Amino acid sequence: MLRLSCRPGLVVFLVSIQAMSWAQMSGLNTQSDPSRKQLEVERNAQTEYFDGKVRNCESAFAVSECLKQVRLQRLAALAVLNRLERQLGDRERSHLAEQQIEISRRKQTEHTAKLIDHARKSNEPKRADETIPIPTKSPGAPLGPRPEPSMQLSTAQRFHNHQDFQRKQDEAQERRKAAIARLKVNAKPSAPLPVPP
Repeated sequence: MLRLSCRPGLVVFLVSIQAMSWAQMSGLNTQSDPSRKQLEVERNAQTEYFDGKVRNCESAFAVSECLKQVRLQRLAALAVLNRLERQLGDRERSHLAEQQIEISRRKQTEHTAKLIDHARKSNEPKRADETIPIPTKSPGAPLGPRPEPSMQLSTAQRFHNHQDFQRKQDEAQERRKAAIARLKVNAKPSAPLPVPP
């Protein structure tokens, strides 16, 4: 029975060196950018290779020690593939994130261009027949500074909104007057205070 007399750390180091050299001999270049399909093909090849080594171990005299060595070699070789798969996944996610950022920038640029174009069109000088005078403030209108009209509304739309607002103010004033009149009609005279004894 063959026994290894070296330390476990050295065994792992030797196995990892062997796995890396095996990966390079099998055509997998760790510095290149392998695709997922290449990694899958390499993983299948390694599985077949180590399954063959396991079958060889089962026919040998020191089965458990041989299987232990094959398992360490398999783990080291698969660790290289797992590292490459993680790096590939990281690159794919990074590339996808860059694409999403580019799409977002493009949309933002288009939106900004539309806003600038719309602002230019709304700031163009009006023809004399397009101007509509805005009515002055009525006595029932609320006090306070008048908000700036939106640059996105046309003059006709602003005039229509102002007329609608004025109509609603007049209706509210009429309702107040009607409510006061109803109170006066329905008001009962109050009973006199009792006379003290």
